[in-house]
Amino acid sequence: MPREITIVKNQFKSSGPQPNELQVAEKGLWYIDQVDLKVYKLGWVTGEIPFEDQTDTEHSSGITLRGRHLWIASSCELKLAKPGLEAGETIGKYDSPGAEVTASREGIEGAQVTRLYRLEWIDRMLYVVASPLQIVHIIDLEIWKEAHQFRTPGFLNHGLA
Repeated sequence: MPREITIVKNQFKSSGPQPNELQVAEKGLWYIDQVDLKVYKLGWVTGEIPFEDQTDTEHSSGITLRGRHLWIASSCELKLAKPGLEAGETIGKYDSPGAEVTASREGIEGAQVTRLYRLEWIDRMLYVVASPLQIVHIIDLEIWKEAHQFRTPGFLNHGLA
């Protein structure tokens, strides 16, 4: 089997101090920063920033785009935030599916509830990775109800592709 060598090149530097999840869109690359809590849209080639906005999220770790709305996983407050793309305000915040103390931490002083990590749109549903529950929640946003869920391998699932 032939081997291929790929050279990785830095295209441009991110605007915020700690970028977290990326969302690829037709006209650019969106990301949420975990430290400055800003959402950025970057141009594909030069990294120019045609859009930047402060969010009222906490330790954001997931972002996805649907139509004219972003969705952000506000991990530390266990909410899904829906900021507008132009208004500069949060349109809504919704309770996290599956926000509970994991079985491995029950009864332990200071145990925290699970956190949200990644978000993705697939077939008109919002997929929400909840770690360390090892569950992906599939939410029907038309009625804000969990349509399905499935378990994932590994204790700290962080990704969704």
